[in-house]
Amino acid sequence: MRSIVDVKSASNGDVTDSGQVGRQSGTYYSYGYRYVMPQVAGWSNPDGLAEFPPEHKCKAGGPRKFSYTALDRSETPDVLITGEYCADQGEPDLNGRVAQWPLDGNTSHPDGTTGSV
Repeated sequence: MRSIVDVKSASNGDVTDSGQVGRQSGTYYSYGYRYVMPQVAGWSNPDGLAEFPPEHKCKAGGPRKFSYTALDRSETPDVLITGEYCADQGEPDLNGRVAQWPLDGNTSHPDGTTGSV
């Protein structure tokens, strides 16, 4: 908790735009939240890096290329949510994927025994 960031008090922080997150053109956004916690742990994709053709089309069976990640702390255990956006391929089932993994409460590592895609 010592590392919590008050985005509103930063000279380049904006908490009025609830549609943006991260650093955009030199301004920090936080989906409208005033306080955020910095990253204290990280995860890697066990499938390795995904390589897509230049038109950003997905491969249905290929490794995921995450467009966003989120930590949902409203459930117990906490849940890691990831999503992937893909260019329109004319097939609704290939325009992206979302996955979630429950996190182990002791280690914060994804629990490999359950999850949904």
